[in-house]
Amino acid sequence: MPRYALNDLSEAEFEDLVTSICREIFGIAITSFASGPDGGRDAFFEGTAECFPSKAEPAKGKFVIQAKHAQSPVASCSESAFKKTLLNKEIPRVKRLFDEDRLTHYILFTNRKKTGGADEHFVDRINSEAGVQNAWLRGIEDIEREL
Repeated sequence: MPRYALNDLSEAEFEDLVTSICREIFGIAITSFASGPDGGRDAFFEGTAECFPSKAEPAKGKFVIQAKHAQSPVASCSESAFKKTLLNKEIPRVKRLFDEDRLTHYILFTNRKKTGGADEHFVDRINSEAGVQNAWLRGIEDIEREL
C-alpha cells in the first residue's frame, strides 16, 4: 500500500482531502464548511451513506465529520495528547450537537497512526459521554486505503 506524506498537508488541505473521501463513501450531498470556528464539525451528511461502514449495511442518519491533522509523521492516536486533550475538547462539542439533535453518528479522521486500543478508547468515550449512536475513528491507515 502506498504511503502518503499527509503530515506535509496544511490543516485546510487535510480537511479538503477528508471531505473528498467522505464524498466517495457517503455521496455527493456531503456538506463542508469554510475555515473558521466550526462548532466541532468540518463536514456534515444527512441520509443513507452509499457505502459506509459497508455497502451491505450502510448507516443512515446525521453524520458529523471532524478532521484533526498532526504535523508529526509518527503521531499516534495512543498518545496522551490525543487521548486526553483532544477528546476532552471534542466530547463536549459532540454532546452539544447530539443534545441539539444535529447528529446521530460522529466520525473523526486523523493522519495519526491508529492502534486497536486507541480505537476502542475513542469509540467507548464518545459513545458513553456524548450519547451518539455510532462513533468511528479513521486513522492514517484508513485514509491511505481510501486513497
